[in-house]
Amino acid sequence: MKNIKWQKDYTRAKKCTLSHTKEMGQQDTHQIVFIASNLEGLTAKQHVKAFGLRWPIEKMFRTLKQSLGIQYCQSTSVKKQRAHIFATFLAFSELEIQKISKKKKSPEQVLKFLRLQNKVKKNKELYDWEDVIM
Repeated sequence: MKNIKWQKDYTRAKKCTLSHTKEMGQQDTHQIVFIASNLEGLTAKQHVKAFGLRWPIEKMFRTLKQSLGIQYCQSTSVKKQRAHIFATFLAFSELEIQKISKKKKSPEQVLKFLRLQNKVKKNKELYDWEDVIM
C-alpha cells in the first residue's frame, strides 16, 4: 500500500490523501482500488480499514434508494416524510433479518427472492381461478 498526498488550492478545500490497495477482482484477477480521504494522519492501511468500515453504510443507502424508494415520498408534510423514511429503514432492517435467515448475500437478493415468490403465488391464484371458470 502506498500513500500519495497532494494539496490543491480550492475554495474551502482541505488536504486530501489518496491511498491505493490491490484487491482480488472478479474472475480471480487483481485490481487496484484507490481511496480518496480527507482524514489526516492515517497510514494507507488505516485509510483502507476506515473505508471498509464505511462501505456497509454506503451499500445500505444504495439499497434504500434503488430498491426501497426512500426518495419517492411526495408528501410535503414533515411528519409524513419522517414516517416514509422510518418505513424504508424498517423495510431494510427486515431485509437484513431475512438475508441472515435465508442465507443470502445481500438484501437485494432477498428482494428478488420475495418478488419471485410473489409472482409464483399470483400465477397460482390465476390458475386456480381458471379452474373455477372452466
